[in-house]
Amino acid sequence: MKKSTVFFSGLLLVGCLSLHAQRIDADALQRIVSTVQDQVENLTPKVTPTASSQIKLGGFVRTDVIFASRQNQAGAEGLYTYYPLPKALDAEGRDINAASSANVLALTSRLTATYTGQTVSGIKTRAYVEADFGSNLIGNGAVFRLRQAYMELQWEHASLLLGQTWHPLSAAVIPVTLDLNTGSPVRPFNRSPQLRYKYALGAVSFTLAAVFQHSYLSAGPDGASSKYLRNSSLPDFVAGAEWQVTDQLAWGVMGETKALKPRLSTTGAAGTFKTDETIRTYTGQTWLQYVDGDFTMKAAALYAQNMNDAQMIGGYAVATRDILTGRETYTPTQHLNYWLMLQYGRQLKAGLYAGYLKSLGTLDPVNGEFFGRACNMDSMFRLAPRLYYNVGNLQLAGEVEWDHAVFGANQPGTKGDIVNTHDVDGVKVDVAVMFMF
Repeated sequence: MKKSTVFFSGLLLVGCLSLHAQRIDADALQRIVSTVQDQVENLTPKVTPTASSQIKLGGFVRTDVIFASRQNQAGAEGLYTYYPLPKALDAEGRDINAASSANVLALTSRLTATYTGQTVSGIKTRAYVEADFGSNLIGNGAVFRLRQAYMELQWEHASLLLGQTWHPLSAAVIPVTLDLNTGSPVRPFNRSPQLRYKYALGAVSFTLAAVFQHSYLSAGPDGASSKYLRNSSLPDFVAGAEWQVTDQLAWGVMGETKALKPRLSTTGAAGTFKTDETIRTYTGQTWLQYVDGDFTMKAAALYAQNMNDAQMIGGYAVATRDILTGRETYTPTQHLNYWLMLQYGRQLKAGLYAGYLKSLGTLDPVNGEFFGRACNMDSMFRLAPRLYYNVGNLQLAGEVEWDHAVFGANQPGTKGDIVNTHDVDGVKVDVAVMFMF
């Protein structure tokens, strides 16, 4: 055989083998690509809109006519009442705060949007947004504000909520009142950003939450601010459990703890120094709820330390202060709070709210200023009967709220003792018309 023939035959063989190898490589590559695509599809959440997926818009228009017999510590131009102000005597001994007030407002008109129905890899989802024109509980004026905005992921026995909604201590059991305060300052009132996990095990459900601050703030040396909690680098931790004893009766317990860092530096006779001093406080609550047909009963008892961020009475105070460095330590106020709500009826509903709070002083002797709300209040009692009448989408309501409060002066060097007390009474009448849609 000629050499040229052998050469060209070998070249042809090499070419054929090369083409076959390229085909094998291409087929292998295609298989790899297909495998990766399958894995990506398996890992990618499958979003499945169901036939029931919907966005529901709602809300109400509400107008309140209010009258107060005495000047109150209040928010939203008098719609949210904390307590009647203590006596403030003029040069002739007359009480300046013994003066009435009246107002007509539609600030609490509300808009809501709820999305439900979509599932993500078998997980049910829900989103909710709620806003009104209520400004805030300190200032006045009709300002469009965010009340709630959260998403919720729901499994068969568990749920995870992310966003802004009621603080777990507030959401545990909420009484019905016409006043916006829903019973505070005897009970917590707070909506905050949070991460909240709930797990149901039969008739018992457990709640764990990490809560932060936005609109409802802790008091401190620079006034109300979220920075005291932020600078501690830790959230407000909450844990609780609820037992559905029967179809009508539920009982629950819940605990809360938070740490605040009031200052980053202190100044004394020797100069300015960095400080890492914090104050950690603890709060516990237990409650009952009974619903049977048209009758509803709700009740709760609360031991509270430094819960002014939840619109409650108290805060904390300076316990010690170093003269050279200015370094401070702190001690919390303590309060016992009890409340009861009764309601009966369907189209015509009659209800009653009663609440009582009592100062237990502070954990340690106080040798400086207080940071909080009405730390000189010794006790307070509230009684608020109400009537609601529903006609279709229209609701007519009326409530009389009577507050009796005892104020005094904080005695230095003691564990928050309140001396030289005096009593004040205030009555607020609220008549409201609401159209729901």
